[in-house]
Amino acid sequence: MNNLLVSDKITCLSRELCIAIAEDGVVTDLYVFLGSLNRSELHRDFLVEGTTILLNMTKCAETTRYVWQVRLNPLPPSDVVRIQKNLF
Repeated sequence: MNNLLVSDKITCLSRELCIAIAEDGVVTDLYVFLGSLNRSELHRDFLVEGTTILLNMTKCAETTRYVWQVRLNPLPPSDVVRIQKNLF
């Protein structure tokens, strides 16, 4: 959760870091992570933070395309777990 909170602040405050995050492929990982969550109270907090990061990235002209161009294919559970570990 701390990494999501930090990423939320970074994407809100720094255009350069927002671009670096987008170019590093974090947006796709974030979509996969959000798609793996359920409707529990714990996961709601992650959904809010993750969605806020995506919204922040759409406000930056250089990173908007990264948010809207994501194409997801179903991933095996092992890949979802790997992505979840990387986000935390």
